[in-house]
Amino acid sequence: MNNNIGSDSPMTGYVKPKLSFVRVIFYLLLVVLGVFIYLNLTEFKDFLLYLRNINLLWFVLALIAQVLTYFIVAELFANLLKRFGCKGYVSRRELFKVAIVSFFLTNVIPSGGLSGQGYLVYFFQRKNLPKNNSFLLAVLETLTYYFAHFIFAIFLVFYLFFSKIKLGGVLFTVGFFGIALFLFLDVVVLSLTSKKIMVFFEKRSQHNRFIRYFWKKLNLVEEEFSHEEWESPFEFIKNEKHYLFLPLIFQMLIFFADALTIWFLFYGFGFSVNFLTILAGFVLTKIVAMASFSPGGLVFFEGAMVLFYSSFSIPSQLVLIVTLMFRVLSFWLPLPIGLIFYRHLRINSQNNQKLVQPNQHVEL
Repeated sequence: MNNNIGSDSPMTGYVKPKLSFVRVIFYLLLVVLGVFIYLNLTEFKDFLLYLRNINLLWFVLALIAQVLTYFIVAELFANLLKRFGCKGYVSRRELFKVAIVSFFLTNVIPSGGLSGQGYLVYFFQRKNLPKNNSFLLAVLETLTYYFAHFIFAIFLVFYLFFSKIKLGGVLFTVGFFGIALFLFLDVVVLSLTSKKIMVFFEKRSQHNRFIRYFWKKLNLVEEEFSHEEWESPFEFIKNEKHYLFLPLIFQMLIFFADALTIWFLFYGFGFSVNFLTILAGFVLTKIVAMASFSPGGLVFFEGAMVLFYSSFSIPSQLVLIVTLMFRVLSFWLPLPIGLIFYRHLRINSQNNQKLVQPNQHVEL
């Protein structure tokens, strides 16, 4: 009789499950997500209540517009991969999942967006994309993201100049602050990813645990990014800025899709409003949310959206309802989906690593 019940033997056919790092991270994120949902349970109850009163067609259009944002992000990644000669490196299906996971990590783990971008670097490195390219891809995605917001902030100032609305002076201040903020963020990203700064951080990582933790996640060593072939984001923009035109267009399309979602929700409740007004209000909201320190701009996003759209002479009660529904579609709904995709992609990535030789590229 075999008493080794936990052994991996032909007699029992039982394999004792291992508590892998992937499982630990998955369960930790599950707990965080559970706390998130519990603290905001009222929003879900209100969402279901308002869902009964909205026109079904407009709600479906709003839902489609939200899903479309992740398809556009996937197309953005595919375009950048194509620039690095890696067309077909990763399937569109996986890129779609990566887009949702990156959003999930960015909003659940407060790190100024580093968690989401760090995951991109990790994911593409696990797909055997050269370290320089995986790092550069994540940085270029961030730069185009901020620059797209910079363009919309300029649009906002012009829109406010030709519009007569309440709180005009306050809104102008927010608009100019947004222009400065997004330009500043792009400059900071470019500065921090220069070769000199990268070498400095690598040396500091040997003595600082916090820096060493992030450095290990990026899987970079000084010999790589101090080498002549290493291309910094600044050098890329200086020599090949034309490659960023399409990624920038994709970032702007994502912004438009979010604004369309809000527009469709207003029409769903029978309220007609100019799309440019919706776009301007959304720009103002994003400026405040991105200047805040809460995960996903919680509280700040909702408060700003209600304040700014109400200043455009839209009934505040309706704005509150649309804000709630938009946040459920754009923020809360993707979170559990992102958690599922996170675990799925991690497991698939580990399985692929076992099948591929260290220096071998994969075409999926």
